[in-house]
Amino acid sequence: MRFSFLKIFVLVILFLWPTTVLAQNNFLLRSLYPAVKIINTESLAERFDDVVLIDVRSVFEFEVMHINTAVNLPLATGRLATSLERLARSRSDMTLVLYCSDSTCSAAFEAAEIAALKGFKQVLVYDGGVKDWLDTYPAKTFLMGERTAHPYQVLSKKKHNKHLLSWQDFSAKSKLDNSLVVDIRPRFVRHSSPLLNDIHPIEMDSFLEAVSNRIWSEKRLLIYDMGGEEARLLHYFLQASGYVDYYFLQSGMDAVPAA
Repeated sequence: MRFSFLKIFVLVILFLWPTTVLAQNNFLLRSLYPAVKIINTESLAERFDDVVLIDVRSVFEFEVMHINTAVNLPLATGRLATSLERLARSRSDMTLVLYCSDSTCSAAFEAAEIAALKGFKQVLVYDGGVKDWLDTYPAKTFLMGERTAHPYQVLSKKKHNKHLLSWQDFSAKSKLDNSLVVDIRPRFVRHSSPLLNDIHPIEMDSFLEAVSNRIWSEKRLLIYDMGGEEARLLHYFLQASGYVDYYFLQSGMDAVPAA
């Protein structure tokens, strides 16, 4: 009897342990910001009409996809504190919910600390981010000009992964005819470049304009950024613009072997 109980106990632990670790690993930033209060997807849906949603990502990211009713106050511009200060003068008692892309993005946590310093008493972070929200509530997600994300628009992981290349495959495709390698990193972080021929460095705004004008519609686009963060959003943008032959370097420059 004792052996049976012990066996069951061990099996339960072995079954639950990977799930528990995975759940914790998905939200690692929570332990780095213990003073910041969290709201999950279900609770946000219940309180959706009673909170002020603030998207702290870039304007580009916001225009591709955001949670309906959200206001865009990008952290990176350096003007978030001033905007929150003006908002606090009118109503510091409102509940703010700040979010960015997903659970690996620290911007919402940083913005929450700023909001608290500016006098807001009710500050929450939705660290599932717009990606979790889109997966759960597409009807309340703005996506590529539509206030409701239709199922056919939503990128499955399987579909997105087909456009991600390892460094070896990315390098091999760059040598094929009609391939165009595009470096979309900001100019100030282009300290080094991968050993590829004919790289086209371009700022994000200029890249989006070129895509919109279909300048490279006949090319095979091979795109890389700093760490692969922009791939999913650009996938949506390229898909909506009618492109079919494009790939991203998985993990961006982080995947490039040291010279």
